[in-house]
Amino acid sequence: MRSMVIATLILILGCMMPVSALAATHQTKTNYYYSLMNGQKDGIYSMQLKRNKLVIKGTFAKSTSSSKVTDKYFNGDTMKYKRITFTLAKNCKFYSTGGTDGKVSYPSATFKECYVTQPDLGLGFKVKVKKGKVLAIYTES
Repeated sequence: MRSMVIATLILILGCMMPVSALAATHQTKTNYYYSLMNGQKDGIYSMQLKRNKLVIKGTFAKSTSSSKVTDKYFNGDTMKYKRITFTLAKNCKFYSTGGTDGKVSYPSATFKECYVTQPDLGLGFKVKVKKGKVLAIYTES
């Protein structure tokens, strides 16, 4: 009887392994999150940066396409308002885009000083995530 239970457990665990592997492959995709820094619940309501964690309360659109994520947001295809914690990669880059200068890189200290403390600037906010880590953050005018 005992050997039958053990064999059944091994069979069940063996069937579960491909599901776990499949979930892991989805994490290798690059995902983009987009919202507006408007200080309201239909955009970014608040932000905190603690070490390598960026905690945001707000509403985001999510897509695997950088160009389509903005369209999804403005078409109302967004996630529910919630608290989202992003883990920043060690080599996370910060960019300001738009305007006459195009894409400009800036340090994380500037991001914290200028954007985290003022989530109501009216700027677009895009986050690029791969394997659960933020590779880049874009503020868009």
